[in-house]
Amino acid sequence: MEKKVTENEIISVNTSETENKLMSFIKNILKKINWFKFFFILAFFFLCYLFSELLNGNEVLFLRMIGFHSTVIERFEAFNISINNIFRAPKFIVNYLLFIFLYFVIYGITNRTKMSCTIIAVFTFIFGIVNYIITDLRGMSITISDIYSFKTAMNVAKGVKPNIEGNFIIATLLFIMDLIILYTVMKNEDITKNLKTKSITVIIGVFGIIALFGPNYFTDEVELWNVNRAYANSGAGLTIARMAKDLKVKKPCQYNSGDVEQILSKYSDDSELLSNEEYPNIVVIMNESFADLDSVYDIKDLSDDPISFFHELMNEENVISGVMHSSQFGGGTANVEYEFITENITAFLPAGSMPYQQYIAGDIKQSIVSYMNKLGYETYGMHSWNKSGYSREKIYRYLGFDNSMFRESMPQLRHWIGEYPTDESLYEAYYDIMNNKEKDKKNFSFIVTMQNHMPYVYTLDGAVEFVSENDAAISYFQAEYQADKALKQLVEYLKNYDEKTIILFFGDHQPNINQEYWYNVKNEYEQDEAPYIVPFFVWANYDIEEKKGIETSANFLENILLDITKMPKDSYTKYIDEIREELPVITNLYYKDKDGNKYYISDKNSPYYDKLQEYWRVVYYQMFER
Repeated sequence: MEKKVTENEIISVNTSETENKLMSFIKNILKKINWFKFFFILAFFFLCYLFSELLNGNEVLFLRMIGFHSTVIERFEAFNISINNIFRAPKFIVNYLLFIFLYFVIYGITNRTKMSCTIIAVFTFIFGIVNYIITDLRGMSITISDIYSFKTAMNVAKGVKPNIEGNFIIATLLFIMDLIILYTVMKNEDITKNLKTKSITVIIGVFGIIALFGPNYFTDEVELWNVNRAYANSGAGLTIARMAKDLKVKKPCQYNSGDVEQILSKYSDDSELLSNEEYPNIVVIMNESFADLDSVYDIKDLSDDPISFFHELMNEENVISGVMHSSQFGGGTANVEYEFITENITAFLPAGSMPYQQYIAGDIKQSIVSYMNKLGYETYGMHSWNKSGYSREKIYRYLGFDNSMFRESMPQLRHWIGEYPTDESLYEAYYDIMNNKEKDKKNFSFIVTMQNHMPYVYTLDGAVEFVSENDAAISYFQAEYQADKALKQLVEYLKNYDEKTIILFFGDHQPNINQEYWYNVKNEYEQDEAPYIVPFFVWANYDIEEKKGIETSANFLENILLDITKMPKDSYTKYIDEIREELPVITNLYYKDKDGNKYYISDKNSPYYDKLQEYWRVVYYQMFER
């Protein structure tokens, strides 16, 4: 009698056969795996991960593990901290797997283990070294947008001498050890020429990278408000992936161009109502790294005042002065320049953005330059460095300067000890302009200096050293001393000038001379805001009402200037004026209200969060849609 087979039994048989085939396939793969090679690769890239961590800012890793703690107990405690830091998910897992999946891709293409491992290790080491040097010099790690300013960086990097110590030394030793082990162990390789196997390897690597970095699950945890901490806390792989995702500016929440236009329509544009005859000549000086460090840090061994004239001037008549909270530290001059010229904050742009080189592709309609052009001023943009720096030759044309002057067009510039022209010789170029201008033509000049620029490795023999031990500070103070003397000459020149003229002077950011390591922050400032404090002042060769102690940021300086000169304001500047009444300080990291209360940009619980978001919508409109 024939036995009937049920449908469930047929499914069961098919399922069993499928499982058997799958298990057989897996067993065959496992048999083909060279397990020694597999674990060697895992160990090799673990060492790659370690030296990458060291070079990209993880101070905990070895400096606390073996870093000169006085007792065994302290070292053991530091070791536990380090291990916890290394294996903190998802940082360790994601960044470590990036090495593995990159290996799959390169090995699938080259079919060579040693070559694949060498390529990844060397590239990782070179990137880490570059990031280490850049962070050491300017105080901020590499960002995606640094690609745009590579030529500028090469120009200013001459003479640079980074600090070779700590993480750098240990990372270099690990890198060398890694390669020695690789070339000792992997003397001979079994070459697999199976195209199918190679293709599968590449596909696994590519899909693995996409799975890790494509979704926002891991990258959203990277906090880019402080790029240095992002590298240290989230690893280079996650940080770079997050920056790449944020390279394109996203529209603000609830953004609508019509709503922004309605906001701005509430403010009338008065910039064409009055004649320019009653207005003064204006010179704006953004002085490279000019900072009153002794007012922020307790520099007990300061033997003399490097900016004595500046301090004298602050006590004279016709001066309005205070501090500017910069959005930058140690570098990023072009962004401070952008904030001043356009009144647009950069706080909501992707971390490390460079508006000059990323977002400006045509004429800029809203700027202090276009405003001065409208009032009939002849406008000058003067920079004592190469015209290629931050693409300024093109940008100054887009800004609308009638005249642009750079190092190439000012042969009379004299140089400081290193590469950079002196403030004194740059101001002399300005004197020539003022001596030869038409009497009935008002002048607006925007001057960017370079004398105080890093690297701080040059000193004058026999000159005052100002401080002891800190060689970078000695170099910086000597340069700033010369900048202060040039400022005195500028003021003396304009005191005797026969037309009303006003100076707006500010430092773009503090220098990076490791001041937080050498000196304590004074009680007037909190630790995280101290590195961003620079002075500003307005001085006139005619009567203006004196005022001291103003706190502001670069985006509000134009507004302050127009108030002092009693110039008419356009609708955007009036809107900025209203923002300034509530929030007189806005930087990339924090902002302050009129009562001095400080909030962080990312703080959604701030009572001003909605107002700041509105400001961002208006800025977005000005940048991308106007």
